[in-house]
Amino acid sequence: MHIDLLGGLGLNNTVEFAAMRGSKHVMDVTWELHNETPDVISLRGHAPLVIVSPIKQGVGSFRMTAIDQCGRGTTAHVSVHISSKYHFTLSPNPAVDVVTLKLTGVEGEQRAPGSPSAMGTTSTYEIQLWSGLAMLRSFQTNQPTFQIPIAGLPAGLYFVRVIKDGQTYTEKLIKN
Repeated sequence: MHIDLLGGLGLNNTVEFAAMRGSKHVMDVTWELHNETPDVISLRGHAPLVIVSPIKQGVGSFRMTAIDQCGRGTTAHVSVHISSKYHFTLSPNPAVDVVTLKLTGVEGEQRAPGSPSAMGTTSTYEIQLWSGLAMLRSFQTNQPTFQIPIAGLPAGLYFVRVIKDGQTYTEKLIKN
């Protein structure tokens, strides 16, 4: 048995694995997830789908082990290079009427005294709300916290994208 990494770091910072025996999927396995660098990345989700959240710049690593019903295991090691300076959170998530986006710099980021980022503001960035392949709304702000109105949207899965300093960051949003 071996573990395949299905693509690289995908949409919403997800990494998906498959246990394989030859070219066939092995379905009856137990997954174990071990974060080797909790200071660089945090991990959430349920194996075999893992969501990687950056904490600070650097190289994060984790390993995923698949154990078959005979107790035999195989392990995949994954390294993730975190080069982005920012990440964001959405709360509450799931949400009903409004969701709050909070943009933060990674820990250890140097901020000059008196700079906009040290005073609680950042340079302008764009927030996009997507449903599937269609962008529904777009906002511009220079504030690290922003309220996204979602009251008129039907319940379902959406994606919030932040475009900042030439980089795009994406998180999943569930509308109840």
